[in-house]
Amino acid sequence: MPGLIVSGDSRGALVARDGRGAGFLPDGMRFRWNPIGVELSQGFLACWSCGHVWGNLRRDELRASIEKYGKESTRQYCDAVEHGPAHGLPDCPEAIEAARGATEIDGLILMGGRPEATRRFRELTQTTWDEALAVIRGWDDLAREKKLALLGWAPKDKPGPEESAMLDHPLRDRLLDG
Repeated sequence: MPGLIVSGDSRGALVARDGRGAGFLPDGMRFRWNPIGVELSQGFLACWSCGHVWGNLRRDELRASIEKYGKESTRQYCDAVEHGPAHGLPDCPEAIEAARGATEIDGLILMGGRPEATRRFRELTQTTWDEALAVIRGWDDLAREKKLALLGWAPKDKPGPEESAMLDHPLRDRLLDG
């Protein structure tokens, strides 16, 4: 199985900000046509050896922009980068593997690799190409729980209030009480 790479790097575009300088518009946003962007600090740095150019922006503004304008999968990927792929899930192998798979596919899609994401989904789920293509086509808008279920893990149904009270009783015996 390929190794999971969870990176905080983001591809995107520089956008003009009405004469106020430049902004960064990350890939994976719902409104690509809306040049909101996150304002970059004044000036850029450049490497004379390789030609790499970079600037700085406020991390909290970037995260707020992604939360407000990002696609569901982009927000989920950011959460995985910050808190780990299996954040909020029980410590069981099935949940962890499903979370790693969902994060890997989110990352592939975010970096422009839908064909790779389709292939990887197919490898993880043993589905047909048609099924994998259909799932990946709508992947950006799927809730995390749905992605985890597609990858083979879903939480067990929680008992209702009455059942929960019965299960918590100290003298409850599953064999005798049913």
